[in-house]
Amino acid sequence: MSTITATPRAGPRDLATLEMQYRMSRVVETGFVSRTHKQLATSLAGWGLRGMETVHPVESYEKLRGGIHTELLPQAWMSYSDCFNPSKHNLRVKSVFDFIGALLLFIIAAPIMAALALAIKLTSPGPVLFRQVRVGQDGRDFVLYKFRSMPEDVEAKTGPIWSGDGDSRATPVGHFLRRFHLDELPQVFNVLRGEMSLVGPRPERPCFVSFLRRLIPDYNLRHSVKPGITGLAQVFYPYGASVEDACEKLRYELYYARHISLGLDLRALAKTIKVVLAGRGS
Repeated sequence: MSTITATPRAGPRDLATLEMQYRMSRVVETGFVSRTHKQLATSLAGWGLRGMETVHPVESYEKLRGGIHTELLPQAWMSYSDCFNPSKHNLRVKSVFDFIGALLLFIIAAPIMAALALAIKLTSPGPVLFRQVRVGQDGRDFVLYKFRSMPEDVEAKTGPIWSGDGDSRATPVGHFLRRFHLDELPQVFNVLRGEMSLVGPRPERPCFVSFLRRLIPDYNLRHSVKPGITGLAQVFYPYGASVEDACEKLRYELYYARHISLGLDLRALAKTIKVVLAGRGS
């Protein structure tokens, strides 16, 4: 059995010839077939009815890259597909896993968190915890907790700006916290309160969400699931602070929303442990 790749440039006669020459079992679309290619679309539908597997371009990209090619998503596909509607069973399992995992993490990390809180208090004036409004599931705002890694009121003069890789605004202790992602530990309280998950899209600030959703189609789809302490975008894509980086991360975030499962969570958590131990933070 063979696989044939169908592009909008390929005509139905070309594909029919190949079908006669080879025993075709699968047709992989590399781009959406528009209305100007009705015959090709009809051929693809006919092959599907005859039992030949036809692979959607979004699915073929997912299998190759482990992400969603957002430019390939037509609005109709987004509107009528149930791909962002995870099963209730998976969500229940995830909810229980999040609570138990966050509780265990808090118990294990409590002595470390106490030591970090003391180090922050002794080396930098201001509160130990950093509180900031973020956008959560279904676009609802919540207060996110982190260990403070920068001076208090660091944005008083600049206003909201993205935190970059190796941010020079961080305090000496803050640099250590951010390198090993230890500043994220207080988010276990957000998980226990049901505002976040252990794994999910990174929660973003409302001002940046308003900015990005005007520039990136379907950006709001990332809010179909709870944000996470870690996630596929955080561990599989280098740290970034630009619109282009947000677009690339959205591929992983939508892939996660489409395939949400305990197995995917465990994969992300295993990768997170490697990233933390390697000190690959910002």
